[in-house]
This record gives sequence, structure tokens and C-alpha cells, in this order.
Amino acid sequence: MMNVRGKKSFKLLDKYLGVPILFVLNLFSKKKQLPKNIEKIGILTVPAIGDIILLNGFLRDIKKFNHDVKIILFVTNEVREIAEIMGSYDEIVSIKLFNPLRAIKTLRSHPVDVFIDTAQWTRLNAIFTFFSKSKYKIGFKTKGQYKHFIYDFAAEHSNLTHELYNFKKLSFSKEIKAESLPKIEFNHGTQIKKDQVVIHIMSGGYLSELKRWPDENWRRIIDYLLESQCDIYFTGSASDRKHLVSLLKNYKDNIRLHNVAGKHSLRETAILLVGSQLVISVDTGIMHLASALGCNLISLHGPTAPTRWGPLNSNSITIQSNYPEAPCLNLGFEYNCKDRSGECMKRITSEKVISEIKEFGL
Repeated sequence: MMNVRGKKSFKLLDKYLGVPILFVLNLFSKKKQLPKNIEKIGILTVPAIGDIILLNGFLRDIKKFNHDVKIILFVTNEVREIAEIMGSYDEIVSIKLFNPLRAIKTLRSHPVDVFIDTAQWTRLNAIFTFFSKSKYKIGFKTKGQYKHFIYDFAAEHSNLTHELYNFKKLSFSKEIKAESLPKIEFNHGTQIKKDQVVIHIMSGGYLSELKRWPDENWRRIIDYLLESQCDIYFTGSASDRKHLVSLLKNYKDNIRLHNVAGKHSLRETAILLVGSQLVISVDTGIMHLASALGCNLISLHGPTAPTRWGPLNSNSITIQSNYPEAPCLNLGFEYNCKDRSGECMKRITSEKVISEIKEFGL
């Protein structure tokens, strides 16, 4: 999946073109009052699985506040499938993020009372928001991003709270209670298979290799799970498949190991997750999906803090690296650490992970 956090060229354009464009647009922007009667809300998402899943908690809050309010999600095709299965909205509309004129035309064809830009740092989303056909615009005021000028209300984005609760700050009413966690329910008819484990070793985005746990550690986990007679499924994108083949090359013909990277849709992956006794993952979108599905979960955190990006379901265990520079990641691209050797993730030991696996009866 394309991830704008991983594109250096996009970040440069977003900064050096986005800021001056927003400054000019602000000259033509007049702050408006919140409409008294809100019937329709537009929400512009970002092309990242984890963010959209966390956003589900905010959507559920809105629906609890007023079940009759219509929520329109504007998403890119890269994440449309995950948006479709997460629920808590009324309509979903695809936009072409890198075709601005077409994207603006699509947004303007769906007039709303309130338009919410959920992007934490991208100015492109703010530009789209300016041109949306809406009565009231909401977005983030994020330190150093200078994207908040054109909003009627700008919520302070904080690096000290979980991203779910940053999203909840985008609320248009104080009467909306921030109480819902991300929760995905869909009809799958899947029964949990005892001794079935899903492992997700890869993360996407900028410098994703710094979130990678060493292969030798994964092999120790695999050896332990095989000794426990577990069936192990390895999920990932098509681009992850080659790395997984290398990881599993010494386990040829083992019928308990299944490399399904690139073979499953997100819906099929969700079914696999809910049918497993345990999911073990680095911090990435699949980890958030497992959390929202209520799976037993172990998540590994190096550059990212569980307090900012960790799973939120009660039956999850987070393991944070004890490396002195960890955590160092906030918005998804900064990596304010000097050491890029991977030592951060290496500080998480296989013995620690195995001890947590035992907590789930394996």
C-alpha cells in the first residue's frame, strides 16, 4: 500500500508548496460559526490503515451522540477495503489523493454541514478541506506544520496522548462523549482455532526497517511455536513475501508454516486474525486491525510508544524496547534518534516475547 509517510518527495512538496498555498488561501478564508442543525458530516481520512482503524473510535462516539447524523468517509482506494469493513459510517467515497483537481471536484459534489480533516501533518488535506463544500471546517493544529489557518476550529494535536484521543479532539460538540474504542464487527462465521498463530513482521512507511525485529529472534519464536504444535500464518503485503521466504528458508516443507503475504485481501486477513488464538506483530496497521477485532495480541514497540500508538483492546500485551533513545517517533516520519543501526528493536529479547506467549496458553 502506498504510504505518504514513506515518500520523501511528497513531504518536500507538501512543505515547500503546501505552506505558502495555505497562507494565501487563509487570506480568503473567513471563520464561520458552527451550524445549529448538523445533519451531514464529511470526514477526510489519510491513506494509512492504522489511522483509519483508530478513527473508528471517534466515529462510534458520533453515532452514539446522534445516530441519525450522516457520516461520509472520503478515502483513497488503498484503504477503502479496511474502511468498508470497519463500519460506523453511512457512505464511503473514493478520492484520488494525487489528482487534486479531481479530488476537489469529488469533495464538492458531496456538500456537508461539517467537514473534518483527520490528517495530522499533510497540508494537501488542508487544501482539499478549504475547497470542500461545507459550512464548518475542522482540523488539527500540529506543532511545526502550519496547516491550521483555514479551519474554523483547529484542535491541538498532542504527542503526549494516544492518537485515538487526538482524533476525538476533532469533535464538533462538547456533548459527544469520548468513550468508544475502535471496534470492528463483521459477519465471518469463523471459530477460533486453538494453536493457530498469526505473525506479522513487517511495517510500512518511512524508515520502516527501524521497526523491524531481527530475523533470528523471529526464528526463535517460530521454533518455540512449532514445538508447541502451532500452525503459524505469516501475513504481509506482496512486497513482504520475498523477505518471508528468506526468513522461512530453513523450514522447507513444514506443513505448519503458511506464508500468505500478498495472497489475502484485508477482509480475508481479518477473518484469519479473528480465527487465531494469538497475533504477534510489530507496530503497524495489522496490529491495529487485530486490536479492533478483539484478538489476543502481542505488539512489539521500538521507535513508537505504546502510549501513542499501542493496541487498545484489553487482551493485548505491549512490549516496549528499553533502548535509551526509544521511543522517538510521533507523527510517523521524524525518527529523532541518532542510532539507525536497529539496536532499538534488538533490545526486545525473544525470551521476553516467549514469556508473554505463554500468558496466552501456548
